[in-house]
Amino acid sequence: MQKRQQELQQQINDQNSQFAAESQKKASLDETISITRQQILLLNTQISTLDSQLDIKNHDIAATQQYVDANYSLFKQYLCAMYEVGNVSYIGVLLSSANLTDFLSRMEMLKTISEHDNDIINNLRQDEAKLKDDQAALQAARTSLSSSQGTLAAKQDILNAQLAQQSQLVSQLKDNINSNQQQTAQVAQQAHETDAEINAEIAKEAAAHARKLAEQAAVQKQSGGQASSETNVNSLYIVNYAEGFEGIPYVFGCADPKIGFDCSGFVQYVFANAAGIYLTHSALEQSRDGISVEKNNLQAGDLVFFDTTGGNTVNHVGIYVGNDQFIEANSGLNSPDEVIVTKLFSSAYWSKHYISARRI
Repeated sequence: MQKRQQELQQQINDQNSQFAAESQKKASLDETISITRQQILLLNTQISTLDSQLDIKNHDIAATQQYVDANYSLFKQYLCAMYEVGNVSYIGVLLSSANLTDFLSRMEMLKTISEHDNDIINNLRQDEAKLKDDQAALQAARTSLSSSQGTLAAKQDILNAQLAQQSQLVSQLKDNINSNQQQTAQVAQQAHETDAEINAEIAKEAAAHARKLAEQAAVQKQSGGQASSETNVNSLYIVNYAEGFEGIPYVFGCADPKIGFDCSGFVQYVFANAAGIYLTHSALEQSRDGISVEKNNLQAGDLVFFDTTGGNTVNHVGIYVGNDQFIEANSGLNSPDEVIVTKLFSSAYWSKHYISARRI
């Protein structure tokens, strides 16, 4: 049950990590799409501006063309009038001059008028050509912007498709996490109910053992005998119960096998559930319970106390299991951070830090 809880919790942790990563990708896509939309809006504004400029240029070109056409028509009429005034031809006008000086003057006048009109026409044509060049440049710019607009629109479609896919993935991950959390809660509830049943059975058996021992002691007392100093059944039961928690992690301040134990929390939990004996959650306070026991008279189930800081003050406790071994919730003092069985006096570390023992 506990292993299943750990597996589900690991799945939830992995899915939370993946959910965070995929959510970040989704946020990045949202930002990219927002930027693309802004670019498209800017391009639309630029295209609208160019369209307005093109309308103005087209209007100017049309006006210039109309002006050129009008002046060209007048120029033709003027030429006709110059070449022929009534029945008098252009040559006649020249030949009717009074003298050579008059003839040359008339020739120069006609030439000047002709050149002036040609200049007007050429200037108008140059203006028209420039307007058409501007129109072509604006049209090219608009074509380029329209192409960019199409590219951005295609990019936006792709990003929207990716966003939809990413949103679906994030939603699926969220559903998976919720499902696993529900399973974890169900497993935890089942574990709690199972623990409650086990603890009730343990308490029942412990009470039965205690009554049996009390009856044996009463019988021995009535017969003038003494209670055996050998390890009793209840002590062995406590040891066996305690060894069932090997591998549970060390967690400071905890006395819950579903979470972890610290040293005094482990002892408190074992004695409460295996023997119906309730101790304080403090190694120092536990060192004052029960009766003192010499180390050469230790029995299974006795509590052994240590000073691991050099201050000659109890700060660690374990349960003696026999054969120079004790079980403890270790915080990495001389072994892994978990409930373990380890050597006592044959250990250089623990024999050095040993202080006392008590029989509860």
